[in-house]
Amino acid sequence: MSLLSGAHEYARLAAGFRGVRDVWALPNPGFGVGEEIPADLDALLRVHADTVLGAVGAGPFVLAGHSGGAMVANLLAGELERQGRSPDAVVLMDTYPANSEVLGGWVPKLLDGMIDRESAYTPMDDWRTTAWAGYLPLFMDWQPASMAASTLLVRASEPLGEWDGEEGGWRSRWPYPHEAVDAPGDHFSMVADRGPELAGTVQRWLTGQGL
Repeated sequence: MSLLSGAHEYARLAAGFRGVRDVWALPNPGFGVGEEIPADLDALLRVHADTVLGAVGAGPFVLAGHSGGAMVANLLAGELERQGRSPDAVVLMDTYPANSEVLGGWVPKLLDGMIDRESAYTPMDDWRTTAWAGYLPLFMDWQPASMAASTLLVRASEPLGEWDGEEGGWRSRWPYPHEAVDAPGDHFSMVADRGPELAGTVQRWLTGQGL
């Protein structure tokens, strides 16, 4: 849901699963030229649920998301549960509540990280800027929701910026039953630069779950 949102963000992560698993990315509608922004959160979840079920059919599947994408994965898991097609597992990668004090202190670093990756991914334009502004209210009050699926929280092993609080207090947390592992890199680099290593971390956990 950032200014540079898109399937491209997961390219290196997907590369780590090549020959092992099929990987689909779900772009949030509204970031491309001419695309409409969802009227509300329910509309977004219905679109993503239809896309997921159309892709996986009757087979098993795992939902995963990074940062704001993990917020979507969490809510989408609930929508799919209501439809009787719960994911077999959910992987949440370095996600924080929208009102997190940790992220609040790192806003300059978050914005710098988006801008630094402009040339590597896709240029910012009016469509992306408007979409970002349109999505923020949809998730402003997001809080973690419980899920029936087995859950993995993958935390960045390095802080994005300076941290003066308790040791390790900057790390991503999840309040419901889950397993947690640390991945090399910070909030951005764990996916953007070290995606294949992240894929290995996730693959080992999924294999341990029998998936």
